[in-house]
Amino acid sequence: MSVPSRIADGLRLAFRSRGNLPWGLASLFVLVAGVTLLFNLDGVHTLGSHEAYAAVPAREMMQSGDWIIPRFASVPRLTKPPLVYWVLASLGTVCGGLDEGLARMPQAVAALLLALLMAVWAARWYGPAAGWGAAFVQVTALYVLTYGRKAEIDMTVWLLTTTALFLIAHEPADESRRRRFLRWAAIGGLIAISWLAKFHYGAVMIVAPTVVYYLVQKRPLHVFRFFNPAGLLLIAAAVCIWPWMVLRQLPDAWDLWYSETVGRAIGRLGRHPVWYYVPVMLTSMLPWTPIALAAIPQSWRRAWKERNANERFLWVWFLTHFLIVTAQPNKHVHYVNSALPALTLLVAQYLPGYLRRLQNGSAWVGVRPAFLTTLGVVPAMAVVAVVLGKLWPGVAAPVAATAVVIGVGIPVSAWLAAFGRFRPAGLAAVATFLGAFVVIHGWIMPARDNRLSTARFAQQTRAAAGPRETVVTYRLGQHASTYYLGSPARRVELTDELRRLVRENGRVFVLTLESFSPDLQSFPHQRIVRRMERQPDVLPPRHAPFVLHEIRSEEERSVDFSPREEIYGATRVD
Repeated sequence: MSVPSRIADGLRLAFRSRGNLPWGLASLFVLVAGVTLLFNLDGVHTLGSHEAYAAVPAREMMQSGDWIIPRFASVPRLTKPPLVYWVLASLGTVCGGLDEGLARMPQAVAALLLALLMAVWAARWYGPAAGWGAAFVQVTALYVLTYGRKAEIDMTVWLLTTTALFLIAHEPADESRRRRFLRWAAIGGLIAISWLAKFHYGAVMIVAPTVVYYLVQKRPLHVFRFFNPAGLLLIAAAVCIWPWMVLRQLPDAWDLWYSETVGRAIGRLGRHPVWYYVPVMLTSMLPWTPIALAAIPQSWRRAWKERNANERFLWVWFLTHFLIVTAQPNKHVHYVNSALPALTLLVAQYLPGYLRRLQNGSAWVGVRPAFLTTLGVVPAMAVVAVVLGKLWPGVAAPVAATAVVIGVGIPVSAWLAAFGRFRPAGLAAVATFLGAFVVIHGWIMPARDNRLSTARFAQQTRAAAGPRETVVTYRLGQHASTYYLGSPARRVELTDELRRLVRENGRVFVLTLESFSPDLQSFPHQRIVRRMERQPDVLPPRHAPFVLHEIRSEEERSVDFSPREEIYGATRVD
């Protein structure tokens, strides 16, 4: 049986049940996944800095036609490989432009595909009920709600690594040589794509747990299956072709790549303590963390006392990823998330049994637990509404609405369960979650967006300067406002380079922070055109306000700047 056929069989197994239940569960899953991954995807907040790292080079690829050298405001950006830029640029080309929603869409799709993959995986190992549980767990875990709604490449990387591990974990012992060749060629292809997404990260997260698992299972010769000729060819193409094309134009790129790979591994880019990821993992799996912790003893016993190969694979996967990222000196908060799908399987195998215990009354359910839940949740939500309403007066109404949804929904679900109405109790819990999610992502988070004022100022700066005028960003680095400034834009960090641009162009408009404005006073023919002021309807930025300068050369000193329109949140200086 081919790999696609096995995946199709897994899907059929995952969605098999009695009566009309599968259609109801399928509809509920579509609703939950649609809301959590797609609701207000473009308007929840402006692009963050790491999202702009992906979106700005992609847009400049579309405009310049150069798909080899990614550029951020005309300056090469080579700290990351090009897959995210290629994906977004391709999507933007097909759709005729790239906005926030389109920039985030590939990761939402990756999150959905990962949920379906985990459903298949859990169904094949633990049964149909676990398959459904894995699907819902995966689209509601906090780390998925965070990174599945961003323009960053991380969710795609986790999909690639998990898919490769799925193919390895489900390799039949009696598979024919031809199908085994195709399987490992596909695994090599996934490693190659993950390299184009995040250099060595994906490759290590696939190879390392597999090697450890084969050694634990006393099958060391299986390691050589990675040396599949077709797979190695794909990996070599990914590792060599794009860098070779870049180095032909930018020979210094090798130093940057060395820093991003070896430099990170040996701590040149900073260090974090060994225990850095422990609190991250506890919060990333919310609201499923308590069930994951409860499932550990059962799974651990099956893996190491009963010698269950499936459970051993799960634990080797999780522990190997955790130890690799913990041992690395330079850490980011999301590095460990490649291990979290293993926790989805942990929760999925425990959840059906827990639900059965709820139904037969042997778990924590009844009138007393419902009363205690109500007694705890209602006052807590009242306190949250009052405190956050005072801290954030601009969103007091949606905060109160969220508190009401949670304060009513959770007790209702608990009381329904107490009287044996488990299906309505589950629907009430889902409705509570979705209601709170919609209010938070549709109202509270947009209103608490402290980047909105800078995004508006950048957009209006472009409108005033015109579509063909190059706007220079001075000492802003790879600031997210560059996305909203649009093109043409030029990033400059040194005054000497700025002087050269002034000489070449005669006049330039310079966007910078107020704290850097004194640097421009040395230019004899410069003036401040606009200053960004605080607006009552948006939060102030966390950095100094923006200032727009006009700098002219000696030959162009008599040219005046007549803006096309007033800039939002700014005062014109005449």
